[in-house]
Amino acid sequence: MVFSQLRKSREGWGTPLCGLPSEGWATRLDMKTPESCYRPSAREYPARIPEPDYGSACVVRSVRQGGVIYWKKRNVFLSEVLDGERIALLPIDDRYYRVYFAAFPLARFDSHTLQMERLRDEDRAEAESGGGNAGNLQNQEIPTFPPPGCYDHGSRSTT
Repeated sequence: MVFSQLRKSREGWGTPLCGLPSEGWATRLDMKTPESCYRPSAREYPARIPEPDYGSACVVRSVRQGGVIYWKKRNVFLSEVLDGERIALLPIDDRYYRVYFAAFPLARFDSHTLQMERLRDEDRAEAESGGGNAGNLQNQEIPTFPPPGCYDHGSRSTT
């Protein structure tokens, strides 16, 4: 009895996934396949996005598997999202560092407690006005230059 009710309720539905194009996109494409309408973008993209080039004023670390950086023989968790990426730590004072990925401030690092903290309002304000375009994305481009204060025309700091 249940099967007969189910059959009756499905009458008139058709089978939209049986290989025929649905009416919506077929009408917009004049019954052409999406593949036949594809045009490659005229915009040029690099084969590989360049790595951020941090200057010698920053301490540069590589984020290891599990989202940790190595600091004074200890693992410090930052974020698994950044596995394999290089980040910069810009000294704020003797204890604190501002953590950057490219020109984006991510966190504040307490080197005494080995804890990552949320950015404070003064960190954000200083990062945005600190002599560079960090945080200012009005031109809609992703900056790959070092954060303000990291680059001093010296040699690169690596880990």
